[in-house]
Amino acid sequence: MTQPKKEKAAQVAVYVPLRQLFSYSFKPEDEAKLVPGVRVVAPFRNRENVGVFTGFTETDIELKEIKAVLDTAPIFNAHLMKLALWAADYYIAAPGELFRGIGPREELKKKVVYEKTAAQPGRLRENKKRILDALKERLGAQTLAAKCGLTVTELDKAAKSLVKSGLLQKREEYYLSGSELAAQEEEEAECEKIIDPATYTAEQNAAIEKIAHDIEMKNGAITLLEGKTGSGKTEVYIALCKKALAAGGGTILLVPEIALTFQFVRRFRARFPDDIAVLHSGLTPARRREEWRRISDGRARVVIGARSAIFAPMENLRLIVVDEEHDGSYKQSESPHYNARDLAVVLGGLTGAAVVLGSATPSLESYHNALNGKYALCRLTQRIDNRPMPAVRIVEEDEDGERLLPAAVIEKIMERMGRGEQSLVFINRRGAASRVKCRVCKEVVGCPNCSVSLTYHSNGAKLLCHYCGYQIPVPRICPACKAKELFTYRGTGTQKVEEFLHGVIPKAVIERLDQDTAPSREKAFGILDRFEKGETEVLVGTQMTAKGHDFANLTFTAIVSADDYLSFPDFRSAERTFGLVTQAAGRTGRGEKGGEVIISGATGHYAIRHAVQHDYQAFYADEILARKRAGYPPFSRLIGIMFDDINEERLKAAMLKLAREMPPLPPGVEPMGPVEALIYKIRNRYRWKMMLRGKGSKALHEAALRIEAAVDKNIGISIDVDPYGFL
Repeated sequence: MTQPKKEKAAQVAVYVPLRQLFSYSFKPEDEAKLVPGVRVVAPFRNRENVGVFTGFTETDIELKEIKAVLDTAPIFNAHLMKLALWAADYYIAAPGELFRGIGPREELKKKVVYEKTAAQPGRLRENKKRILDALKERLGAQTLAAKCGLTVTELDKAAKSLVKSGLLQKREEYYLSGSELAAQEEEEAECEKIIDPATYTAEQNAAIEKIAHDIEMKNGAITLLEGKTGSGKTEVYIALCKKALAAGGGTILLVPEIALTFQFVRRFRARFPDDIAVLHSGLTPARRREEWRRISDGRARVVIGARSAIFAPMENLRLIVVDEEHDGSYKQSESPHYNARDLAVVLGGLTGAAVVLGSATPSLESYHNALNGKYALCRLTQRIDNRPMPAVRIVEEDEDGERLLPAAVIEKIMERMGRGEQSLVFINRRGAASRVKCRVCKEVVGCPNCSVSLTYHSNGAKLLCHYCGYQIPVPRICPACKAKELFTYRGTGTQKVEEFLHGVIPKAVIERLDQDTAPSREKAFGILDRFEKGETEVLVGTQMTAKGHDFANLTFTAIVSADDYLSFPDFRSAERTFGLVTQAAGRTGRGEKGGEVIISGATGHYAIRHAVQHDYQAFYADEILARKRAGYPPFSRLIGIMFDDINEERLKAAMLKLAREMPPLPPGVEPMGPVEALIYKIRNRYRWKMMLRGKGSKALHEAALRIEAAVDKNIGISIDVDPYGFL
């Protein structure tokens, strides 16, 4: 029996949430246009979808045909294709969804196009003659109608007859919206007037020399740059960027928060005025498209951005810098759950670019890799000009609860104001009160869509859910027992601290930086810019204020409720606490005036104890022992699986069945759970979770897929490889 002949087919990552590539046939005239990285129009389930062509295969199955090739040249270059496909495979993600998320934001559109044939017309009516006379070139329906003085309806009616008689050809053409250029945006408004330092410290020189060699050799080496806050890591990045440019290559610099791009862009644009491009999710679609083009055609050779900038289409990449590499913001919370820090390491291997992971508080995994020789380690142990680290002391919170902040904090803020200096009050919780409780029945007012309490925001007197956005005015009667206006407001947030400070220091110029006051990057940039210029005396904020900022006149920081993270049921809680306290304290005393830090609400936990001493090595020694005893990373790998359903009973039944009838898992994989998620309900969907622990990625991936296949298809499932937070 003869085998069916196999035909050449195109593989496409279609922009749909399915974890596979799809095969399509194609027109012979399109074969030369099909280069990996171009976008195509592919029919999928009775719809026309955009997808990315990834390569050719062979099949004997009858296939649907690609309708159009949208790009004349690849939008994703060769190493970007490899990185994206690797990420989709490793993170068990849909490749099409990943490509859609990382590329320019463009919408598929379709238009009708008319073109004359070679047939010669006979006698025609006037409107038909006008149509043929106007068609010296191929034209869209609207353009042709306007040229002929007809409506589109009149054109369509007349054209039908011309098409039928063979004088006119009509077809549909596909294109992507977004040819308009972006307006200049705020990041480009200013740049700092910075002069290169006359000399680098010996430690800076050693780091620059070592990594410059890696840039020259293009060996993909990874260096962990551990440097105390204020030790000059940014100057090292700038020196290395110069080396990369001199070698004819480009640089990608990642920062953990969009708000940080503002300061980095200003500093780098002062040194490289014509080479900077910015990529992050806060850009308008038009601006993102323009920046993408500038990078891909070589006009911009230094890319600064948040997580998604790791996918910048940079040719001849020589240097990748991940600033604040420990930060959890590099891990994407929604699917695909990639970690940009880890992808930077992969990209270095694909391109030969030198990879620099910078932090004052490195992740345990990165420091463990450095100590074991997988990464090189360069250390900056002193601040610039040997400036001292700020003095840190712990004070007790006010036991009777009458004062929101300790008296010592108020005194220090007023003292700094008298000297023309600035203060920062850091508390990692938004709102005025984290819960509102009835005095009669003791019921906490909760969100009807999520299993969390509503947070009180005094601006507008509303209760807000920070998970689904549900909000209501502060109720006049208790929803549970109907008691009237008998509520107590518990917990402290940024808004409450700001209001308290306005009350006790009415003349102070105070601003607040959190997601409520800065919902857009422009507002965040404005608040930070005013503080940097000295227009604000006191800044109250969440972790947005603790990351990477350099304020020369900031000499006092208060850290409120420092041990909040330690109460989280998460093996990284100590690491997060140490990092946040150290980073928040590190914003202080970076200029010539020195600084002081007060921590309130602190326990005797080693994370806070070592943060007070600015001693990362001591913290690492204690924490690595705790991780080893518990068997958590870096001594194992994890995959988190979240199950959710709108039907609570169906989900519970499915989870109990899974626990009873767990499918056979590969050797060495340990299942933990399933159990109810800590936040049991979000947006009216109930949630259970489980964790898989093991040594090898391949076995863990296989285990996750077996569990997914064993669960009722009505249950929503999200797989998170190497989870950072899992509540």
